[in-house]
Amino acid sequence: MKNQVILVSLDGMPAEVFKNAWEYHGSDIHVQELWTVYPSITVPAHVSILTGKTPEEHGIMENLVIEGPGYEKVSLYHPTKEEAMRIMPQDTIVHEFAAKGLKCGSINWPLGDGLPGENHSEDLTTHEEASGVRAAYEKDKRALALLKREMETGEKDFIAAHFEEYDGAAHIYGVDADRTREACDHMIAYTKELVEAAKKYGIEKLIFFSDHGMLDKEENFFPNVYVKEHGYEEEIARRQIYFLSDGSGCMQFYSGLSEEKNTVIVQCLRESGRGRGQKAAAAQSNSGDVCRGLLGGYSGQRRRKVSRDERAPWI
Repeated sequence: MKNQVILVSLDGMPAEVFKNAWEYHGSDIHVQELWTVYPSITVPAHVSILTGKTPEEHGIMENLVIEGPGYEKVSLYHPTKEEAMRIMPQDTIVHEFAAKGLKCGSINWPLGDGLPGENHSEDLTTHEEASGVRAAYEKDKRALALLKREMETGEKDFIAAHFEEYDGAAHIYGVDADRTREACDHMIAYTKELVEAAKKYGIEKLIFFSDHGMLDKEENFFPNVYVKEHGYEEEIARRQIYFLSDGSGCMQFYSGLSEEKNTVIVQCLRESGRGRGQKAAAAQSNSGDVCRGLLGGYSGQRRRKVSRDERAPWI
């Protein structure tokens, strides 16, 4: 057996969606839910899984950072190599592995160019238009071929790979759309191919996770439903009221109504049942320690004790 660790991110894949799809395809794989970090968006969550730190601790709170006295915005969707090297924390598990002489690599990992080793990086796709979903599909296909090649050669000790078509489709079309289901089917197919490749090449340590869940902001997002039930259905339909959600249940509220009406709506939401959120398929902030243990030779302590619900589950 190869002592190789493969860490695979299925961006935005809710645990229940993945579980249902996997069972539909006839597998007995176990999927476990947990709460992800906050804010539960792509770049902060992917840095968390490599550092074992929350976004507040590692300092990346968005898919962009603001630097310098001029408050310059640096997009993390397409950072230069220099920007990635400067922004990626230097205390990731990949840095630790490299310092011990292990060979590492990444494939389309957010801020991957900031990691030691051989990194294949293509820009993260944005969610403003449908063409981004097609681009993500093509990028994921290339990533799958690269990862299977790495598994075959076995030259690296640790590889982190990122697949993002589902996340893009869910943002553009909604969770229940046919195009999003198609993207989910692609993720399941990639997972099966990688599992079979791991069996073929004797790789025991193949880990899948998702960085956050997904709520449909058009129909299933709780604030929309609640506000509709309290007399604002027409305003929602006319897009006078609009919510954006991320994987933590955090929301942004956009409105073209009067300040008086907005105050009433905000108060209505405050009374609606706080603490609602989403579960991700696998990402958690202590997962870096799990990867250390899988490669062996790590005797450090976890940074903090976690509750049962917080432990990193693995597929």
